[in-house]
Amino acid sequence: MADANHEKIRKTIDADLEARARQRKAYQDDTEFAVLGGEKQWDSNEWARRGSDKLPRITYNVCGPIIRRVSNAITSKAYSVHVTAQGRGASQEMAEFRAGMIRAIEITGGAEAARAAAVKCMTTGGFGAYRVVLGQDANGAPQIRYERILNPLHVVPDCEAKAVNFSDQRHCTVYVDLSEATYKAKYPDGSATSAEPPEGAESWVKEGSIRVAEFWEKREDGTIWQTFLDGAGVLGEPEQFPGALIPIFFLVGEEADVGGEVIYKGVVRDIKEPQRFKNLWKSEEYEYLSGKKQPPATLTPGMVSDPSVLQSWSGGSAAAFRLWIPDASNPSAAPIFPSAPEIPAGYANASAEASEEIKAMSGIFDVHLGRQSSESGRAMMVRQEQADLGTYHYEANLRSLIEYEGAVLNGLLSVFADEQMILHAAEDGKLTSQEVASIQGIREDLQGFNGGTYGVRVVSGPNFRTKREQFVSILSEIGTKNPVIAQLGAPELILAMDIPGAQELSQVVEKYLIKQGMREAKQDEKQGGDPRAMLDQMAQAMEALQAELAEATKARGLMAQHIQELESGTDAEIQKTTLQAQTTIQKAQIDSEAKILSARIAAETDLQIAAMKEQGSNERAVLSAVTTPTPAATAPAVDVDDEPDDGYPVISIAPEGIQ
Repeated sequence: MADANHEKIRKTIDADLEARARQRKAYQDDTEFAVLGGEKQWDSNEWARRGSDKLPRITYNVCGPIIRRVSNAITSKAYSVHVTAQGRGASQEMAEFRAGMIRAIEITGGAEAARAAAVKCMTTGGFGAYRVVLGQDANGAPQIRYERILNPLHVVPDCEAKAVNFSDQRHCTVYVDLSEATYKAKYPDGSATSAEPPEGAESWVKEGSIRVAEFWEKREDGTIWQTFLDGAGVLGEPEQFPGALIPIFFLVGEEADVGGEVIYKGVVRDIKEPQRFKNLWKSEEYEYLSGKKQPPATLTPGMVSDPSVLQSWSGGSAAAFRLWIPDASNPSAAPIFPSAPEIPAGYANASAEASEEIKAMSGIFDVHLGRQSSESGRAMMVRQEQADLGTYHYEANLRSLIEYEGAVLNGLLSVFADEQMILHAAEDGKLTSQEVASIQGIREDLQGFNGGTYGVRVVSGPNFRTKREQFVSILSEIGTKNPVIAQLGAPELILAMDIPGAQELSQVVEKYLIKQGMREAKQDEKQGGDPRAMLDQMAQAMEALQAELAEATKARGLMAQHIQELESGTDAEIQKTTLQAQTTIQKAQIDSEAKILSARIAAETDLQIAAMKEQGSNERAVLSAVTTPTPAATAPAVDVDDEPDDGYPVISIAPEGIQ
């Protein structure tokens, strides 16, 4: 179908392609270098020379582990979209509910896989892309799902966009190259052919394929429109998108403006030269070790009088034998071939230097690649911090893009306004279906009748399925830096772990810490402890009190004696009266405290004795019930819960030294 707007759209796409030509070429080169290896990781002239001389051409590709380390470190974190209430009519309660709907879309729509593919492309070649599309589920209900874009070269964003997350783009193109048969089957009204490309649209036809572009544009009125076209014309009528933002997400890595042109690059760009250097010296080392390269021989002139012998010796040949003509003046002499060193030190050092250059350029060291390291724990942590800081800009760009993604999803929630049930996800990822009618104001909010607006922000951090996992991770990390905290918090740490017998082990460890005086017993444990131990404590308290009373009596006698000695003094009467008053007060206080403590001890003793009697009675009753057979017909139903709620049997664990 011809369209007057077709030429304008096609020229816009071609202009974006031309403006990003250098970026796209660099992406292709970096990706081929990292993924294909082989000849791509060699200087073309050196590769050809070594091939003609039949010399080793080793490719020791280290790009893969580095790419995986950087990309996996980024995608392994959790990126949580939070919605904030803005403007009149918006509420925080509704903002939180919207955030739950977005989380549900991310979980069920495949956000994690789509982002991971984009991050890997960005880490390798400098940029990546993914998208969200509208569809329907098996029941015909609206559905929002993510789509991976494995080749970001098929995405051409607006070359005039300035924001790092491309939230200000006015248009964006996603294209695909179809075989002519597929093109005809999918677009029977299309007029493009691979044999005769339209004038000015030669790039739209390549090697028997026809390019079909999906052009997204944001018009002056703020609406989003989607148009399909090929090199010859528009395919069908443009369709309006229900959102207010273009749902194509373009992720960039490290960026720099060079002479007015923006350049994107990932981790591969800077390690290409050290990688080539390593391949060269690894090949030289292999050539020596395989015997293909020998030092020059020591010989006499008579041994090489025949030119054909010289030819058999040249070029470092690996022939089984070599011929020479004996020297007539010294018939017993033979060529001397010095032995090559087992490992050429110079070559080995050059290869090791190349490895260090690769680490320095990428910021990724052995410890980050899972290799054994002789560094201390503190040094390893420093290395980890260096790697995180060296690649932080990648994570920052992804977080900014997810913020734009959240804004797109927030604007698409209106497609669920007429549904009866809405899928919702809590912060821990638990999905629930909630009835729209039971949520006051949600339908009006999604339809925009309340006039409220909502903003989006993104929070990133370690990826935890539950708050309990987060607690375990944080406490473990703190414990590595402060062993005292790790020891004191061991009961809570064990209890938070999802392992069998965690509760019993936590109680055992807590009792051990209490016994060692490192923790105080809880109040209920103090009151409900072992009765015999309580009686022993009470007896000790009585002995201490009696000792205090004896000391007080002794002190009172000394005071009386002192009074008699002072009666002959000038102020004897005053001092006598004062000392008597102090003695009376002290005696009254001691007597009062003694009576209170005695009463308390007596009461607690009675309670403990009663508890011990009751416990003994219960034990006898249980023993009687177990040992006395009861007819099956008259046996009462007894619910014996001898297992904890988590389904694991009660395990009594007593580590060595813990009673």
